[in-house]
Amino acid sequence: MKRIAIGAGLLWLVCTAVSSLGPTKGFEPTATITLQATSAKQALKALSDAYQTRLEATPQTAAETVTIRFKAVPLSEAMRRIADAVDGSWKQEGESFLLIRTADQQRAERKSEFDLDVAGIRKAIQKRVEDMGKMQAWNADEADKLATKVKNLVKTFNPNAQQQAFYRQATQLSQEAPIGRAVSQIAAIMDPQELAAVPPYYKTVWSTNPTAMQRPLPAAVAPIIEQFISNQAQWAAAIENHHLTAPTVGGTTYWVGDLGDFQNMESSGKVEVVLLTVQRWNESSSFNFELSAYDSKGKRIAQTQSSLGNIVENYMESMKDVPPQPGEKGITQTPEAAELLASRMANPTQSSKPISPALHDELIHPESVDPLSYFLSSSLIQAAELKEVNMVACLTDNAFYSTFMGTAKEVPVDRFLKRLEYFDEASKIADGWLTLKPTRPYRSRTNRVDRKELGKYLRRIEVKRPLSIEERAAFALALPEPQANYLPTVMASLVKARSEDNFDNNMLRLYGLTTPEQRAKMSSSGLPFEALTDQQMEYVSRMVYGVNSNIQFMPPPQARNAQQIDFNLYYNGLLREPTESLPTGIPRRGVIKLKSDSSYVVMAGPTRNQPYDMAPRELDANSLAWQKYSQERIDLFPWMSDEMQKVDLTRLQFGKRLQITITLQFTPSLSIGQSFDEHDPDQFQTVTIDDLSGDFKKQFTDAYANLAQAYASAKPGTFNRGGGANPPP
Repeated sequence: MKRIAIGAGLLWLVCTAVSSLGPTKGFEPTATITLQATSAKQALKALSDAYQTRLEATPQTAAETVTIRFKAVPLSEAMRRIADAVDGSWKQEGESFLLIRTADQQRAERKSEFDLDVAGIRKAIQKRVEDMGKMQAWNADEADKLATKVKNLVKTFNPNAQQQAFYRQATQLSQEAPIGRAVSQIAAIMDPQELAAVPPYYKTVWSTNPTAMQRPLPAAVAPIIEQFISNQAQWAAAIENHHLTAPTVGGTTYWVGDLGDFQNMESSGKVEVVLLTVQRWNESSSFNFELSAYDSKGKRIAQTQSSLGNIVENYMESMKDVPPQPGEKGITQTPEAAELLASRMANPTQSSKPISPALHDELIHPESVDPLSYFLSSSLIQAAELKEVNMVACLTDNAFYSTFMGTAKEVPVDRFLKRLEYFDEASKIADGWLTLKPTRPYRSRTNRVDRKELGKYLRRIEVKRPLSIEERAAFALALPEPQANYLPTVMASLVKARSEDNFDNNMLRLYGLTTPEQRAKMSSSGLPFEALTDQQMEYVSRMVYGVNSNIQFMPPPQARNAQQIDFNLYYNGLLREPTESLPTGIPRRGVIKLKSDSSYVVMAGPTRNQPYDMAPRELDANSLAWQKYSQERIDLFPWMSDEMQKVDLTRLQFGKRLQITITLQFTPSLSIGQSFDEHDPDQFQTVTIDDLSGDFKKQFTDAYANLAQAYASAKPGTFNRGGGANPPP
């Protein structure tokens, strides 16, 4: 599969003085050349041959991913267009022209991106305010009307179909509810520049009574909250009157937009503390707002969520299939793109078509064949050909397969170019040129995946042997944040049925950064936080104050008689918020502990009825007993009717597993823990449950008997994953 097509025009030997933009016009080489997605370093090598001129990338520009289509383009014009696309400039050194990016240019990029964020946030706020101005004033009648609309919408829910229209309507109705109204009012008084400065990967908290880790809420928020509490009481009454419940299918309850699942609608009590928690979506201009109100004792009175920005709406709009009109030219899939779309990426089922060996070999060598060539680059070249223009583009990883994310086999050229705006790519056609460049080049560059590291990862995970804990930690450090760049995850799904990544890899990164001496300390008395480097502390901070924070509260043995109110405060009250439970930051004298355990487990694979090619599950004796019992008692545990919850218990793999558990102990009662497993499949034996023996068989038999006894008198309908009591796993 040839990826580079070069057709050089008349080439001249440059022997005259050359300006910063190339040779003097009127006496310079021209070239006709097409390059699929490749690094700027490789592209300039090809262009050097085509123009017989030394063009070189520098460390600041070498890794940019570019694609071009030139037809008899003069060298000076080519250089100017390339520099513009990558946000760089040219510097002459001897006979070479170097593509550079100065510190001033980078500062200008960051300022421009910040200004774009501010403008986007201001626009989103203004839209929410305008939408709220069109609503009727809230009262009991409006609550009744909204409940009727929501109930009718819920009737249309179908979990087995694409629900873009459903969630779009749910989002719109959410803005009419007390939550939407309150967030719109609060957003209207927030400073767009302050929101634009909110860091990604963290939750930023504003409070009416701020701790050292919080920001003060504007005083004008207090009356908004009081009004919200009053409105929420009317909304709770309307929900009860209309018997409004969220759709529940197979024991799973689905939220209805920002309206939630209509549970926990308590609205009484005097508000003493209000928290506004803001989470930024992948460094974009869209945010998730969580509004919480508490009484003087820290009891939660109300909690609501809403979104600000139009990231979801833009995504849904951009992904609509709109075929070309009669006579309109459209972009079609390349054979490679069609093959990938028929594979697990677009259809991750057991019946998906396998990728051909030749294409598979390309996929696992992204340093040789850039992943962006399969969809984005090929489509851009088609667009330039259809528009009959020259083209130069600087590509972002997140635009990997944006061309055909829907089902259409052909996409109108203009719609394709418009679709790229969602992926922070701006296109322009003028003066016979199609130019595509990132709207946020600095951010895109920061989150770009190194192709060599990506290649190492892909070639390693396709091997049968699972990644070791050390390897997982190394790749977690080498690859970008999954939230900021999904290319490694998508590529992994193409070369292998499953990936071994966690969504939140911060604990793995922390482990990968620790030295042997630090690990020895962790395994003995514990490694104090004050002994960590700044980089190590960054990942600890993300785990504590980040978007996936999951601090656990457990009083020490001598304080196990703590009242239930203590647990409620940490799991359902004010202290659930890390900036409240650890209000002055991470205790420097807290410790990190490491525990290693080697024990027997069984590997249970998916059932044949599962629609997806799922990874086997590792089960210890207790987990195996619970899995077997719950699969047998679907009458008690209805969610087990979902094939995705089941495993094949007739064919198990039995062997030893190494498990390490890392615990961040902040105080005697507060901690974060995470375990990582490692095993060698070649050391596992195929068994049935009846083949189990020794201590493992006894532990399993005892655990199963205890479950049968515990649920002997339970009645169907007692347990429901969507609400009510849940049995212990």
